[in-house]
Amino acid sequence: MLSAHDLGRIKALSSPPPTCTPERVAQIRIKKAKMSQSVFAGFLNVTTSTVQKWESPASGKHPGGAAAKLLQIVEKKALMHSQSEPWPLSAFDASVLYPCS
Repeated sequence: MLSAHDLGRIKALSSPPPTCTPERVAQIRIKKAKMSQSVFAGFLNVTTSTVQKWESPASGKHPGGAAAKLLQIVEKKALMHSQSEPWPLSAFDASVLYPCS
């Protein structure tokens, strides 16, 4: 049986991510993740071209599915890390990526 706290965490993780505008994608990458487009693309397991399209208003492309959810997690976790230095990949502990384990 799940506790109310655990159920709340699962609901928060299972809610659909908000739509990411080109400006928001760039802001998450530059200000939160502090990564270049190519490094960020590798982190998200997409091509650099995909990140460039997400950040270009003219392309009309937006991250969806798993990529949008991962962007949401990056945005939230980066807020909890020091803003003066890049956050380490270890900032994603198992409880965030694998809430059911």
